[in-house]
Amino acid sequence: MPIIPGEVCIGSATFFSFVAVLLLIFTHVGQLNTSTIPRGISMVKMNVSGFGDALSQSHAGDSAAGLYTTNATAPLEEGDGLRQIYAWGFYSHCAYVAPEQGICSNKSQPNLFQPFDTMVADAPAKFHTVTQFIVPNSGFTDSSFLGSLSRGAYWLCFIGSILAALAMIL
Repeated sequence: MPIIPGEVCIGSATFFSFVAVLLLIFTHVGQLNTSTIPRGISMVKMNVSGFGDALSQSHAGDSAAGLYTTNATAPLEEGDGLRQIYAWGFYSHCAYVAPEQGICSNKSQPNLFQPFDTMVADAPAKFHTVTQFIVPNSGFTDSSFLGSLSRGAYWLCFIGSILAALAMIL
């Protein structure tokens, strides 16, 4: 087996540390705004565009009219209506009426991944009870469990970012 010079090893390690830092930076800033590039970076995306149809079919044919909002700038979690797509990142979650029309929540660290609570909070009040009734109890509805996992993931990535930057510098 040939011996690789130390300069090649150090250069390769520096390059890969730099790439790791760049990827972690993209991971951290992915949910800070809804512009073209960051909009596509998220931990989790959830499409709820078919929820209204499922609600209508499962609830004795009641109409789901008014479940969704068409206002992309309506505030989140105030009962103004569901959006079609939700995306969660480390610092916020965003909701989109259309692929390029959305709004993000306030930025905080770590943003907890609580999809069911977010969905119920966005739905108009007349849909809260039926939504809680038709969605079965599962990991999806266990917000404390999912929130603790996302908090742990945030801190691991945050510490990993710092350590990768230190590795690149050193």
